Amino acid sequence: MISRFNNQRMRVRVSHTGFSVLEILIGVLILGLAIIPIFGISSSSTRSAFLVGRHMMATQIAQSLLEWFIAQSYQDARQEAQTLAGQVIPVTEDLVFRHILQAATPESRDQALGEFRRTFRQMQYTVEHEERDEPQQGKVLLLKVTLYYRLAEDQSNTRRFMISTLKFPEDV
Repeated sequence: MISRFNNQRMRVRVSHTGFSVLEILIGVLILGLAIIPIFGISSSSTRSAFLVGRHMMATQIAQSLLEWFIAQSYQDARQEAQTLAGQVIPVTEDLVFRHILQAATPESRDQALGEFRRTFRQMQYTVEHEERDEPQQGKVLLLKVTLYYRLAEDQSNTRRFMISTLKFPEDV
């Protein structure tokens, strides 16, 4: 009888249900180490998207300034370029934006101006012009807009974007 009792005892299995604290800690550590590179990639791609967005804004602002000059008559464009030549102008004092604000209601004007200043406070532009006498076209006005911007507020290096066009007199 004694042998029978010993055999039955040996057949009983001890089963563990659940995980120990050590197993959970090791699992969390492995999961944490796997997630770190994912966060690095995510922040890097977010920063890249921000930098591309700033460059696109600078491009669009410079393009809108040139289109402003092109839309004017030759004499008005030349006179406006002469007025602006040699000045470094904050984008918040942009020619095009000032004209848009004139058509807005006072409430929307204040809101738009505040938002515009927050977004573009790091951007400035210059306008250069040169009047040339071309053999076949006669007088031609070369207009060049250079836009200076910082990618972020904490950076000291300034980037620039330059764009130029020719303005012909209306009689050509």
